[in-house]
Amino acid sequence: MDTAWRIIDCSSLEGRITSDRGAICVHQDDGGEHRIPTADVAVILMGPHVSFSTAVVHRLLGADVVVLFCDWRGVPEGAAYPWHEHGRVGARQRAQSQLSEPRRKNAWGRLVRAKVLGQATVLLQKDRPAAARLKEMARSVRSGDPENVEAHAARLYWSRLFASEGDFLRRPEAEDHRNSCLNYGYAVLRAHGIRAVVSAGLSPTLGLFHHGRGNMFNLVDDIIEPFRPAVDDAVLHLDLDASPAELQCNSRSVTTALRSQPSWRSWLSTWVSTVRGTGPAWMSHLGPDLGVRPDGGRSSVVRGHVRSAGGDEGATQGGDSFPAPSPG
Repeated sequence: MDTAWRIIDCSSLEGRITSDRGAICVHQDDGGEHRIPTADVAVILMGPHVSFSTAVVHRLLGADVVVLFCDWRGVPEGAAYPWHEHGRVGARQRAQSQLSEPRRKNAWGRLVRAKVLGQATVLLQKDRPAAARLKEMARSVRSGDPENVEAHAARLYWSRLFASEGDFLRRPEAEDHRNSCLNYGYAVLRAHGIRAVVSAGLSPTLGLFHHGRGNMFNLVDDIIEPFRPAVDDAVLHLDLDASPAELQCNSRSVTTALRSQPSWRSWLSTWVSTVRGTGPAWMSHLGPDLGVRPDGGRSSVVRGHVRSAGGDEGATQGGDSFPAPSPG
């Protein structure tokens, strides 16, 4: 089972990162220092004011850590991820490329259904009639989603989720606080997807539904769809002016938001192990050559804090998010 659980947020750090035996050391310009074992780290976010060497990148990639590079707003814009020597990578990618259309459509239909149900769960706290309507729409999803229920559900969902905050529009290119926080959360979720897919020996380019010619991570974008509502739920509980670049939107605040919804913890807990071939879910429909085993390994994911199910929760206070020094 995957034991890495920490997300190290250095997107606002002013300082440097060095390599140590089995760990990295984060040195803040104001004198703070943190030593973090790489075996505990799943994802690390690097900001524009962080200095590090190739030895640090070597240490992180060797420990199966995804490195996200963030812009001045704290929103990830690129990544480095390890190349795994999976024992069945050839067989798995051949099976993936030869996946039949019925299997592909069946898997995508299940993902869409799960996503819409997740949106309904989030909307329960804001608009119960709309949530009930989403549940009805989820039940109508067929293999391949030929009626495009996903788009119809999204239109209803986004029109009601932030309805009390004015004319909110979900636009990835927008720079308002809500959209920036959503982009940040989705990027962290995508990093976990990249890590899981590549380490499973699958090709992230060969998706079930997404098929962008310039997208290296079509499969990742497919499998994270049911978990986007968990990010939406966390952002919903943040202050209106929270943003990824501010201390207000730190690991503790988002962790608290996710913990307030216990259903997300049990849902997210199966994700990484499922993708990596150790959990019962949609991958069981992709065929025996992918080598999926019905195992029970679990790890749960939240921003700044990813804990093994039933594991230690005390590490959130251990400096997983490194803000910029206060003026003066």
